[in-house]
Amino acid sequence: MASRPYGRGPAVASRKVRACFRVVVHDAQGGQPGYRGMGAFAVAAMLSRIGIDSEWVDAGEPAEVLARMADPAPSCAVLVLSAAGRRRDPDAAVARMWERPAALTRGYLEAGLEVVAVRLGGSTAALAACIEAGATPVASLEDLPRELCRLAGGLSAGWSWPERDRPAAEPGLADGFGDDDRAAQLAALRRLTGAERRVLALLASGWSAQEIAEQSVLSLNTVRSHIRSILRELGVSSQLAAVAIVNGAAPFAPRSEASATASQHRGSRSQA
Repeated sequence: MASRPYGRGPAVASRKVRACFRVVVHDAQGGQPGYRGMGAFAVAAMLSRIGIDSEWVDAGEPAEVLARMADPAPSCAVLVLSAAGRRRDPDAAVARMWERPAALTRGYLEAGLEVVAVRLGGSTAALAACIEAGATPVASLEDLPRELCRLAGGLSAGWSWPERDRPAAEPGLADGFGDDDRAAQLAALRRLTGAERRVLALLASGWSAQEIAEQSVLSLNTVRSHIRSILRELGVSSQLAAVAIVNGAAPFAPRSEASATASQHRGSRSQA
């Protein structure tokens, strides 16, 4: 009997692929230790359905995680970027949005694994951080089986992850997402400076400009300057719109379109 495909993905992995391909599912933005979010559950269920062996973790550094796993060693890490509430701890907010996803990506790549990042309700900025560190982005859970079976097929054919030539980041983004606006959005987030990334993480966690200034020991004018740079880079005219982009709740508008919209808005207000 022929294997049934999962969504738009490929057929269930063959026995040869299953014998040599194992996945570690790391909840990169998880909440409480030991608590598996819905995103991790969905990924685990999908992997089981297509016949790929996996193990879920929510804490620990890649080297520690891999040392605890029984043979066969995994060939791929799936980083699940899921929602886990706002953080009033500024360092935790920045780490969860930018630093932790990037560190996990680098750690698994250094261990010789291929890394796939999938955003399931988590921060778009976290996905941008994973891409910047070298992960392959997947647009949705529905597209994950196809990408994993592609990687598994390559491994069974004799691929060696560290020796593979990685495609250029920008073409890979456009091809992986099939959405030029989304690729442009991720590229814009990656262009933010370190200071701008910190400010954006705190804005997304509910901090006001005044609170950010006090916590960061910066002048309010400096924080507002960072915010203006963030809005300009993302092509939006309000902090709310920038946070919506980070949360994946708003479409991306190219800078030229955003400027035209802002000009029309100012014109309508002056006429009123």
